[in-house]
Amino acid sequence: MTTETTDPTTPTDPDPSTATEPETTETGSAAEKRYRLQLREAEAERDSLRSVVESMRRQDAERLAGDRLSSSKLLWTLGQGPAEVLTDDGTGVDPAKVAALCDAVVAEYGDGVRVSRRPGVPYAPLEGRTVKGSPKAQSAGLESAFTPEAWGESDS
Repeated sequence: MTTETTDPTTPTDPDPSTATEPETTETGSAAEKRYRLQLREAEAERDSLRSVVESMRRQDAERLAGDRLSSSKLLWTLGQGPAEVLTDDGTGVDPAKVAALCDAVVAEYGDGVRVSRRPGVPYAPLEGRTVKGSPKAQSAGLESAFTPEAWGESDS
């Protein structure tokens, strides 16, 4: 009587995904062509995904800059890109770096690009000023509009 023992470490049924098949149907150049096509497809997919990630990072940085600049597109006017505002490990956008870049944009272009401190209120850098004079001179003109002389009436 003979009994067969099987070693549990050796598989009795080989995994078909790890088995290598001999290339009997393809010649060497055909296999190389197939691998080159697969490589080009993988590179195209990688480039596509890279552009999607960069676009998402750019949108996130512009969202953060929208609280500090009148137009979030102004963030990129100094020539920086999304790579300059990433965290140290490169996984996300660093709000401190975005704030520093916003401050650099304001320093370069002036307060006219800064957003009003009150959310929802548009920024008016010349609010309260007039072209022809100071607000005091204009207030004297407003008071004179309500005098009887302004309406063509006289005291006599």
